[in-house]
Amino acid sequence: MNQFIPRNEIADVIRTRSKIFWTVGIFTAFINLLMLVPSVYML
Repeated sequence: MNQFIPRNEIADVIRTRSKIFWTVGIFTAFINLLMLVPSVYML
């Protein structure tokens, strides 16, 4: 019996644009580290 498996469009977009998601994630982590620098400096 052949079952119908629906296409998950969100998963397809995430899979095809994974490099952009990684780039945004690394950029966000870098900005968050920059926001912590003054607090660490003032310790």
